[in-house]
Amino acid sequence: MTDNGVYTIMKVMIDREKLIEKLHTVPDDSLDEIRDFIDFVVERRSVVSAVSNLNAAQSEPLRRIWDNEDDDVWNDVPVR
Repeated sequence: MTDNGVYTIMKVMIDREKLIEKLHTVPDDSLDEIRDFIDFVVERRSVVSAVSNLNAAQSEPLRRIWDNEDDDVWNDVPVR
């Protein structure tokens, strides 16, 4: 692992520790809201990752379907 990689890992660990320290200062009645926000962020990343994987999986089959001489007339149609 490069020095830059070690630095990045250390920075992430320090950032997480700082976040945990801040979490200890949050009033108990706010913990549900924070948990909901964390769940939202994790879910959003999961959805973005799934969409990205779907796009990657579709790109080759769709390229074979749309990349042909019959459909070349559509290549210069302006996109709104």
